[in-house]
Amino acid sequence: MEDPIEELRKQVIESLSNKKTDWEEKIYNSQQYQQEIKYLNDITKDFLDSIRAVSIYSSRAGDIYDKFLCIRAIDDMIQSSIGVLVMIQNGIHNTARRELRYLIEMITKYVIVDYAKMGESFETKTEYLKNEIPNSSIEIVEEYSTPFLSPVKEDFRSEI
Repeated sequence: MEDPIEELRKQVIESLSNKKTDWEEKIYNSQQYQQEIKYLNDITKDFLDSIRAVSIYSSRAGDIYDKFLCIRAIDDMIQSSIGVLVMIQNGIHNTARRELRYLIEMITKYVIVDYAKMGESFETKTEYLKNEIPNSSIEIVEEYSTPFLSPVKEDFRSEI
């Protein structure tokens, strides 16, 4: 007579194997799923290429590269973007949403500070960010002047 725990272990392994095979056949290998994965990879690559280009071009203008919070945040944006891609590919959606919201909040605050303290030193901007911009609130977005018209502007603000 076989050990009941060992028998249960074999059943669980077989069940997981069957579920994985079923998932691969019905979902993962489907044309729609593969198109969505390709779209996600393409849009992430385009975003990464764009912000890398911004970083490279900004290095030609010393003041922009040295004094702008947005430019200094590019490494964080690259890392977070890759992290979001990997999380989504592995079915981790809530954490990916939180990370995207964090990125939008961070860059919005940095843009507001860069505009408010245009031409001032990086240290002055970080002090302003620390002392004048709320740490855990996105209500500062009301001060953000977007290029969007009213309905899109309100949608943008509510998404943050």
